[in-house]
Amino acid sequence: CLQIISEARENRVTDEAMGRARHVLSMDPGNAVALYYLAQGLRERDDWSCAELVLEDFVRVWPQFKDGWTELARVKDHLGRSE
Repeated sequence: CLQIISEARENRVTDEAMGRARHVLSMDPGNAVALYYLAQGLRERDDWSCAELVLEDFVRVWPQFKDGWTELARVKDHLGRSE
């Protein structure tokens, strides 16, 4: 909830929210919310390659979540890796 509030207020994923996501992932590597927010934050900071890696983990863990596939396709397209 705090991540969503800070994102709405800042209009982006904050550094603090990214830190929380990384912390959560250190304890629970399959946490869908943390993976998604971390990928979004990386993309917003133009770290497209790392965002791709995180989103690949996300869709492996949560293949039924369509937004993850959509974001992964956008990132791959940006990187010229469309399949």
